[in-house]
Amino acid sequence: MHSRYLYILVVIIGFIVYEVYLIFVDTYNNHQKDSYISYLTQKNTSIQNTMEEKRMHNEYIRTTAYKERIAKASQWKQLPGETVINLVNSEEVELYKGFDVTKELISAEKQKPSPTQGMKNQEKWMYYLFRIDIRKSEEE
Repeated sequence: MHSRYLYILVVIIGFIVYEVYLIFVDTYNNHQKDSYISYLTQKNTSIQNTMEEKRMHNEYIRTTAYKERIAKASQWKQLPGETVINLVNSEEVELYKGFDVTKELISAEKQKPSPTQGMKNQEKWMYYLFRIDIRKSEEE
């Protein structure tokens, strides 16, 4: 009879240890979840701040004041009755004096087609690896 009480005592102690283990595991998991939630909240706030800064910058870029400032600084343009002073050296002025933005934009749109346009896969590999256009040799 004494051994039966001993078994019951061991089972009860085992059950108590198991319950304490479950409490610690649950507490640890809750802590992990809370720390992950706080990390996500902080990251979300950071992303929202970045998006707001980019939105404000985008709105600023679209203003006429910004466009005028860029035109005055890069293309040496000015409004009637206005004097523009840019603090750049004479080399930069001469370098960008003949620079026409509209021509550059139009020429960027009218870029020449890719040299690999119309090539088969093996011809493209030959062109990328050896810079040899085997279409020209095949056509002759």
